[in-house]
Amino acid sequence: MRSNPAPAVGWIVRYEIVDGPPAGFGPGGAQAVEVTTDTFGKGAVQIIGSTTAPGVTRVRVQIIRPPAPGDGVSRQVVDEGFTSVTW
Repeated sequence: MRSNPAPAVGWIVRYEIVDGPPAGFGPGGAQAVEVTTDTFGKGAVQIIGSTTAPGVTRVRVQIIRPPAPGDGVSRQVVDEGFTSVTW
């Protein structure tokens, strides 16, 4: 399989708080959020701590291929990993 060096535009990035000190995404403080990648292939979010307690909040990150019209394939998780925020 050949890879394409072009950015993956329009793909979905799902972020989910797994554990650690309370935190949320964006001003609403959601525990999980999905964003669509931009023309550079980036799917950025803002994470905000909900407490002044120190610690490490773990975040699951999934890269999701969106459904493609006409190919019969629904959205599909193609990769998953974890990152963390130290407060």
